[in-house]
Amino acid sequence: MASFFQSLAKPGAPPIKPEPLKITRVKVTTTTKKAAPKTHLSVSSRSGSGLSNRSGSKTAGTSTPNSHSSTPRSGTPTISSTKRKASSPATSIATRDSHEDSSPPKRKKVAKPPVNKVVRQKLESSDEEESDDDAASIGRSERSASLGVVVDRKRNLVDTRSLRCERQAKFIHAKEIADVKIDGYRRAFPLTKSTQQEVNLYYPSLSTPETYCITVNKDPDNFQPANDIVCTIELIAKNFLPADKGELVLVDGPDGILHKIKRAWKKNEPQEFFAAVERFNRFILPLRKNGTLEKILKKSTTLSFDLIEHILGQSYARTVALEVDDLRKYEAFSNNVYGELLPRFTSQVFKDAGLRSDSVFVDLGSGIGNVVLHAALEVGCESWGCEVMPKAADLAEKQANEFRSRCKLWGIRPGKVELRKGDFLEVPDIPSALRRADLLLVNNYAFAPELNAHLLDMFLELKDGCQIVSLKSFVPLDHQITERNADSPMNLLTVKEKEYFSGCVSWTNAPGRYYVSTVDRTKIAQWYKEHFAGNGARGSRSRK
Repeated sequence: MASFFQSLAKPGAPPIKPEPLKITRVKVTTTTKKAAPKTHLSVSSRSGSGLSNRSGSKTAGTSTPNSHSSTPRSGTPTISSTKRKASSPATSIATRDSHEDSSPPKRKKVAKPPVNKVVRQKLESSDEEESDDDAASIGRSERSASLGVVVDRKRNLVDTRSLRCERQAKFIHAKEIADVKIDGYRRAFPLTKSTQQEVNLYYPSLSTPETYCITVNKDPDNFQPANDIVCTIELIAKNFLPADKGELVLVDGPDGILHKIKRAWKKNEPQEFFAAVERFNRFILPLRKNGTLEKILKKSTTLSFDLIEHILGQSYARTVALEVDDLRKYEAFSNNVYGELLPRFTSQVFKDAGLRSDSVFVDLGSGIGNVVLHAALEVGCESWGCEVMPKAADLAEKQANEFRSRCKLWGIRPGKVELRKGDFLEVPDIPSALRRADLLLVNNYAFAPELNAHLLDMFLELKDGCQIVSLKSFVPLDHQITERNADSPMNLLTVKEKEYFSGCVSWTNAPGRYYVSTVDRTKIAQWYKEHFAGNGARGSRSRK
């Protein structure tokens, strides 16, 4: 290493005193969502992400040295025993218990979560009386407009084959995870000879529809089929339909499809509920076949944040959420403390890094693959992840398979996803991916010094301009370039300290700091040229 830098030196200039490596502190601000009016059909409170669903202040999960491992500033995180929410609808309808008669249910007020908890979806019923107009309120989220997502004018979002060819899609139906035979779920409507319990829902692609069993679960953190239906219909109307057609779905009035679905749910009218969903299916079927949905998607080069969250949430709910309890085993005070960076945070990271669809993203310690899938969906870039813990790595693969199927359902083409199982210091494919990487994510807050030192050595493979995002800086604040450390990989990095705010990480709702290190070899090269220019022999002297 020393010989490489010393080869850059030229005779002719006197030696200079070592200069400190500066770390610039930058505050990152995000615009918060406007508060939605409180109604019986409440907008979900998603302070985190489609994957950030938490009823506790700590994430449930297994930790890995290659996982998004981090601890809160006050110490090692404890693991919540509560399962994460299964989905993140932009609009939700009130959760209710099953009923033995057809009378409208009594609405219960759900207690607000403690301030230190990150809650992605809040299903709240108001005790106040509401009009039918209130029941029809769509309550569309304004956050996707305020949260900037990556915009790449050259990206092609369209999965042409899925939108043009009828196919038998392979994906996990909602019925498979929320059936009456599954513990905790009960029928949403009274069981009678004439009352159906299942309904199909068509997506933008020409694939087979998804089957839902209309059940309810008392725990709002668990997957709620009716909410998933409402959110899916709303997002299709907002992102895939022409304005005039979308208005027929979203209109706040008795003729609006979403209004009819919500009103039937509120009044416990199963026939009207299923009829309204079938009306949407009849409405969208000809638009799928005549290419209308494809034309709308072709005009766009970016996805709304709500749609990104929903697709990621659907993938998570049908895979990881079913086995989330198995992720709670970890070794405290080790490299293996698990935590997740949430989409509102990683979306900002992607945007700040200037990622594009032709970029390469690498996540060392990818856990269950949330950020890897997020980058592939939002940016459309080649996205790599490596995870050492077997259970997390296996769930990541399951989630990635469902994610690919979900993207086909929506007719969206994500970036290439590459997941590897094993120690990122030893997996053969990782060095080649690092050499091409434009953005590297290392959630290293709980990593031991030895592991961070190994990572620094790996950074020698990175190209100039590659950015490294970490929760602990790889370069000490008082670091100076001297003759004794001139060959240290630290000297290749220019570091900026930034701040994230609440709702950005899974283990706490408090703000914190993170670091963006950029590979820049020009500074150390210039130091060698200036420092050894006046003494050629000195440049070849062994470092003491």
